[in-house]
Amino acid sequence: MTTPASTRSADAALAAVASLVASLGLSTLVQHQAWVTQAAWLVALVALVGALLRRAHAGGLVVVLGQLAAVGLTTTWTHAGSSTWYGVPTSASMEALDALVGEFGTTVSTSAAPIPTNAGVEMTFALIAAAVALAVDHVAVTRRAPAAAGIPLLAVFLATAANNGAAVSPVYFVAAAAAWLVLVARQGRWRMRRWSDRVADPATPTSDPDDARVASLGFGAAARRLGVATILLAVVVPAALPHLPTRFLLDGLARSADGRGNARVGYSSTLDVGRSLGGASTARVFTYRTTAPDPPPLRVVAATDYDGTTWSRPRPILGRASRLELSDRVARVERTLTVEDFTLDPPAVATAQPVVAVDLRGTVWQVDEATSDVYVRTQAGSYSTTYLEPQLTPALLRDGVDGVPGPDPLPTSDRLVGQALAVDRRSEARVRAALSAARAAAPDPTAAADSPYDTAIAIQDWLRGAGGFTYSLTLLDPTPTGRARDPISAFLETKTGYCVQFASAMVMMSRAAGIPARMAIGFLPGSAVDGTYAVSASDAHAWPELYFPGAGWVRFEPTPASRTGSPPSWTQAAPVTTGPDASATTALVDPSGTTTPSSDRPAVEGLEDGVLTEIDQPWWDRVAGWLGEPWHLVLLAVALGTCGALVLPATAYLLRVRRAGPGRGDRVEAHWAGLTARLDDLGLRAPVGATLRDAERFYRSAAVLDEPARAALAQVVSTVEQSRYARPGRAPDADLGAAVRSVARAASRTRSRRQRVRAFLAPGQATRWWRQVSATASARLARAGARVSRMRRRRSGSRAQSGSRGQPRSRAQSR
Repeated sequence: MTTPASTRSADAALAAVASLVASLGLSTLVQHQAWVTQAAWLVALVALVGALLRRAHAGGLVVVLGQLAAVGLTTTWTHAGSSTWYGVPTSASMEALDALVGEFGTTVSTSAAPIPTNAGVEMTFALIAAAVALAVDHVAVTRRAPAAAGIPLLAVFLATAANNGAAVSPVYFVAAAAAWLVLVARQGRWRMRRWSDRVADPATPTSDPDDARVASLGFGAAARRLGVATILLAVVVPAALPHLPTRFLLDGLARSADGRGNARVGYSSTLDVGRSLGGASTARVFTYRTTAPDPPPLRVVAATDYDGTTWSRPRPILGRASRLELSDRVARVERTLTVEDFTLDPPAVATAQPVVAVDLRGTVWQVDEATSDVYVRTQAGSYSTTYLEPQLTPALLRDGVDGVPGPDPLPTSDRLVGQALAVDRRSEARVRAALSAARAAAPDPTAAADSPYDTAIAIQDWLRGAGGFTYSLTLLDPTPTGRARDPISAFLETKTGYCVQFASAMVMMSRAAGIPARMAIGFLPGSAVDGTYAVSASDAHAWPELYFPGAGWVRFEPTPASRTGSPPSWTQAAPVTTGPDASATTALVDPSGTTTPSSDRPAVEGLEDGVLTEIDQPWWDRVAGWLGEPWHLVLLAVALGTCGALVLPATAYLLRVRRAGPGRGDRVEAHWAGLTARLDDLGLRAPVGATLRDAERFYRSAAVLDEPARAALAQVVSTVEQSRYARPGRAPDADLGAAVRSVARAASRTRSRRQRVRAFLAPGQATRWWRQVSATASARLARAGARVSRMRRRRSGSRAQSGSRGQPRSRAQSR
């Protein structure tokens, strides 16, 4: 008896409700619950698509694929709709979704539960709920095994409980368990009612219909009592047990290093900027030599996203090209940096920017095409890089590279620049008030309000001294009246902090002024002895990078001089100039230090404004980097699995073509052998010793062949008879390929899906051929090994005989 379509649809709706209820426990892991609406839509979509496909009698695999496609398309339209091509996902859509997944991963790894809510978190949590709904729908509805559906429902609850800092409310468990029990009870009651649908016969007398109804009610009452008792025991018993540390997902999701969700900036599992500065560690991290007379800070990572407490970088777009924002009208010098004894764990690499060449000495590496940050798969103990030292001036940053007074316009199509304009909502009011104060404190408030460069200088000077800020590794609590809760607001109120707070404040103040800004994290140049610089953990540093068209991301230094020394030369404000002298410094400098006019070829070939410049990278690094992406490994595994699965079918096809090809004397017999082998694979094996006519009758009956297939089979059998019993020289040499294919296809249509798949993937002809090849190769290897062994024995015997013959002569000579 098949399940009615209405029953399946009701079960699908119930499975969706159970999945959504179980997933609601995830709400305790995030601060805001905007993801729940998205999750509800996706769960309902899974149920609806599954119900429609099952009504169309689609198989279980087709139902799952249809649900996956619906969820994937809906997610793409919701979060990356602008990058689709008339609704069809493109590579840009995949990159956008990948970036959101990376944003979720960064948030999870750097924040404690409840984690801040962003687009990546909302999308990922909604997809988790959809995945649970899909698993429950497939197991409980398609496969009719509701009891097993409790596994994904329990998994999502355990994930919630394991990653919470506090105990999870029992309401979430009771709701999920109750929904699961209702799902099990409904299908169990339906199965029990099926027993009473059997037609009575003399051996099974007809019973009273009321008896079946009473039995069903009694069964349901007992099941409900057992279910309620089980849920109560599951809630009450754990309260009396000692609490043990959870290990469901490693050490728990979203656990910060200190167990709290405090603001911190980190770029390595072994070095946290805030904690290392707080401990003032003098442990050496690496040493380096450079051709630069005054080396800049060495950057490890550039972070753009800020969630109110934590800086994080977008998911890197790893490749072998570096995004060079430096215009060819800006003078630059090529410098080298050689690092030794590098102790940071992967993927960290410290170098000056912008980098144009990397030599990791055998270590697999890639570069983030958006930020030029270098990433490694294993620790880089020593390496060297080549970077550009731009010859920036206040005039160039003030008026841009076009030489026309006034700043150059920002690129409107650059996604990274747009992301670097987002102001933190929690601290926006204090940030804008601080920006107004910084502009008012500038020597020329009008210029500070009109020019992005002069605004940046005003912010830097205000934070370095004019605003009354103090550098300290000990953060002060904000005054009770200030009610400052977020780190930036607290810093602007207390005016005390270290580089992370100074840099964060300047980034947000610059963004509020319309200047794209991001956080750079790395190390100060360190201390030099005989030309070798030593960098310790206490040199860890953070600074802002502001974007200026043509000059790219430019370093500023708001942290006071007691920590950083003098600010960069281009940030030391120069008088405002206009006219021809404003761009007088746009000359090019080659590595030897000589200058050339800007109209000549750039000193570094191939570098143009805003292009991606390929960085030298060995092909094995590119392959290893490509394989470093998990979905690339999945793609490779699928490709290799597909190729492996097609080996036997391809072998069978080639054997048929070779054995039944034109010009072969046994062509007809080869066709017959191929047909019987294909029918054998389908489970249609003729009796041993059967004649051709017996085999024909067997195949016609067992395979339930239609009339065209019977005619084709008769043609094949008749031709084989003529070939076997004709006079010498008169045997037909007919091509029976079309007839054989017609019979095989007709027989395949009457077989089960499992038989058809097995016949395609593991044909007997190919299996036997490979076994024969393997046996032949093994025999040849054994003969070759035996031959080598005999040769060795002969050589050892010859040495022994020569030694025994030479020994008497040596005795005679000794006498």
